[in-house]
Amino acid sequence: MSGNGLGIGASAYTLTKQKHFRGLVSYVSKVAKMAMDKMAGQVDPRYWIIEMNAARPNYPIPGEDMVKVDSSAVIGPTVARNIGHEVKAVLIDLDENNVKELCSYYHGGIWYQYGEFGAKVLRQRSGIDAHVICGDSSQIILDQEVMTDQQGRQYSERFGYLYVDPNEPRIPLTLLDFFSHQYNRKIDLVINIAATSLKRQGKNLLGVVSPVLACKKKWLIREPEGTHQWTILVGTNWGKVNAWAGQGFYLLDSLEGQDILNRVTKTRKELAAENFQLPLLFTEPMTNISATPNIEQSEQKR
Repeated sequence: MSGNGLGIGASAYTLTKQKHFRGLVSYVSKVAKMAMDKMAGQVDPRYWIIEMNAARPNYPIPGEDMVKVDSSAVIGPTVARNIGHEVKAVLIDLDENNVKELCSYYHGGIWYQYGEFGAKVLRQRSGIDAHVICGDSSQIILDQEVMTDQQGRQYSERFGYLYVDPNEPRIPLTLLDFFSHQYNRKIDLVINIAATSLKRQGKNLLGVVSPVLACKKKWLIREPEGTHQWTILVGTNWGKVNAWAGQGFYLLDSLEGQDILNRVTKTRKELAAENFQLPLLFTEPMTNISATPNIEQSEQKR
């Protein structure tokens, strides 16, 4: 997507994208809240939100004077807090201007460069404990001091989500190391990506995300939106996962999910030239589809 000079893109699709993101966070954080309440005392009581490309707290919409939309770094923690979570947000970005704006929003202007002053917890804003860092997120997510922060308490597991909205056509392979730890296995993986942009660079969505598919047992994929074919993939270890057809999400190993993956992976010319059929990525049977997510069924051991 087009950039605005501050390491973040905005387009006509931005409002739709953020609306969908808000609904997604509401869904996954509600499922987590039910599980965390049942496992109180056994898991970290905080809901962890990790943003690998946090960007600014809000930004203008092209062609709309004086209209700004909140970024995912504001939407996610706010939605989770309103659901009743104690939120721990780790917001990472390479751009100093983005980080300064995020810190101004959450902390009144306090910020630091990763590696310069070490890891520290900054003060809260409205019940959200946000830790804003300027640096390479692919390395920072492996920093145990930053990414555990158990404050003297020891927990074997935690809930939350890690959000990847890459500016470059790649997904960090350090995610494999991050999710290999027991402490992180209940953290959901959410990837937002523009399939058309990948194709224009000679890449494709399946090739980009394949290395990290092994991080999670189940995946949902959303119907693409806009000319850039924006789509979201959600990886989870929930015991049972249903499609969320009302919001365009389908299991990746279902016929609908495979059809979406086919369309976002192949170019128009490739689709027209061959009757292309992707092999099923998984062998498990297709889960029944419902118009809305079934939280009771989803909230199982992960």
